[in-house]
Amino acid sequence: MTCTAAFNQKAYRGRNDDGSETTATWKAAQNTNWAQLRDTNFRVRFEIQETAACAGNNKVWQLQYNRNAAGWNTVNASSNVVRSSASPNLADAANLTDQLTVGTGTFIGLTGFDEVDGAAGGNSMDVAASGHSEAEFSVQIRSADVADGDTIQLRVTDAGTALAAYDVTPTVTVFASPELLGQGSLLAARQMQQHLAT
Repeated sequence: MTCTAAFNQKAYRGRNDDGSETTATWKAAQNTNWAQLRDTNFRVRFEIQETAACAGNNKVWQLQYNRNAAGWNTVNASSNVVRSSASPNLADAANLTDQLTVGTGTFIGLTGFDEVDGAAGGNSMDVAASGHSEAEFSVQIRSADVADGDTIQLRVTDAGTALAAYDVTPTVTVFASPELLGQGSLLAARQMQQHLAT
């Protein structure tokens, strides 16, 4: 009988692109939405948990975005709305450590950072049965494709195929100026309170 791995997006956290993996500052608490300036590098980290007690080999975590609930699209170096963006602080395909706190079991952190094409992982990304991995992406939201107040959801897929489950999915609210960004932070906090209340 074949054992088929299944994956769940268990946690996320937004990050400023202002330092290495250990020194970069976080945008908000884990599993908390945030407001984001356009045309500015930011990073987002996900924790992916294997839930079927089956190992998964050579995993590729592909980032996708959903603007204003219009449907999911793949992020790459030439995509509209959300685009992969080179980070001056962390090299593409860099190994990651275990920094989020929801998943359980064996942690696999090989080649977990992406700044080139929105796809982290590859031939060396094996996830143990009931294990978990983390993937972090460096991206920008493009001014030409969004308006103030637009919402961008982000998720990872398994090489383009939706995961079996998504416990949490971040929503980023877009703004063009720091003044509006402050208002957006309040909006993001309200959205999280509404989500927790449901």
